[in-house]
Amino acid sequence: MRNPSTANDDDDNGANLNYFAIYAVRCHANGFSVVSRHPLERPPRVGLDWRDACWSRASAEWVKKHAEIAPQSGVSFACGRHTVAFDIDVDNEETIKVLSRLVEETCGQTPLKRVGRAPRVALVYRAAEPIISFRLPKFDVLGLGTALAAYGIHTGTRQPYRWIGGTAPHLIGLEDLPGVTNDQCCAIASELMRRVVGDSFERFVFDADRDLLAACATTRYSLQKYLFMSIRRGLKRTRQSVSASVEANQIPPGYYGFIMRPVVRGGLDYLEFMRKLDACEII
Repeated sequence: MRNPSTANDDDDNGANLNYFAIYAVRCHANGFSVVSRHPLERPPRVGLDWRDACWSRASAEWVKKHAEIAPQSGVSFACGRHTVAFDIDVDNEETIKVLSRLVEETCGQTPLKRVGRAPRVALVYRAAEPIISFRLPKFDVLGLGTALAAYGIHTGTRQPYRWIGGTAPHLIGLEDLPGVTNDQCCAIASELMRRVVGDSFERFVFDADRDLLAACATTRYSLQKYLFMSIRRGLKRTRQSVSASVEANQIPPGYYGFIMRPVVRGGLDYLEFMRKLDACEII
């Protein structure tokens, strides 16, 4: 068996490895919500709306069939209800240490750490409840409506994704990971905002994510319904309606056009935010 920390070694830098055939069935059996991705493409692609898998896992039969049909597809995990990941997209290793420590002091240590473009890392946890995504410059909480690339070829480096925490998802059960709540995610993101922008950070609000809306708008009736409501009744009342659905764990499958957005007095300077992360001016 391959060492999980270098689980994707093979000829041609892993480009010819049958990722889905090797890893998908085992990851699914371990509780992860498996979807497929082309070995050299970032967006997941499956024979169904992959965002449904953020809420309900694909069947074991579908996973086995897809492993036979497209064995070289990469493996992604649909996030939100089963898995949540803290994606640290920074090249400064000191910043990565600081942010990783912030996450693990809040959520506990996770054995699942994935590297795509080193030294950038994603820390993977079990979702204790449906998790709403947080999107900050170079730091994301991957919840509903997102997917984490787990096995396959990174589109930028053309190298395999690696698991560096001493194990990998095909070797450990999802239930063995620490569970994470929305409150913990908000605490982490809020602390990061305070460290970067100081007292000008006010709070996070539940808001529309234009990128996700553009990706989802034509695929789900439920999303179109809420979008129409936002035009007819106003975005504020739409947020309240969707927030109630979130709190009651009743978000319709496929409806993930909202995120938690930071409110900063004077507006958020994205370039300055990224500069401080790159310079590790957050301690």
